[in-house]
Amino acid sequence: METPLDESNTRPPEEDNRIFGKILLWNFGLMLAVMLLSSIGGADSVIFDLMFMILQVIVNLLLGLFLIFSQRRNAGLAHLLSVFLVVLVGFGACAGKLELLGGLRF
Repeated sequence: METPLDESNTRPPEEDNRIFGKILLWNFGLMLAVMLLSSIGGADSVIFDLMFMILQVIVNLLLGLFLIFSQRRNAGLAHLLSVFLVVLVGFGACAGKLELLGGLRF
């Protein structure tokens, strides 16, 4: 029995499920690395940490929205979840760092 030429026996490409964890780990690792490197500067480095985290949130939000509406839905969801990861963990860590180092000096 022959199939018509219009009909394709190929399946659509499946999205890699491991990308979800990779994106989350890269975002968390990047945030942690910047915080560790900037901790050399003392309490005044918290401003740099906050600016970097705001930039990371904006980039992840835009990438997440773009990828959700394209064919890479898992990657988009991972970027949107990274936004919440950075907001919850990152800004809390900045507040703790600021408290431990004695606050900002103007």
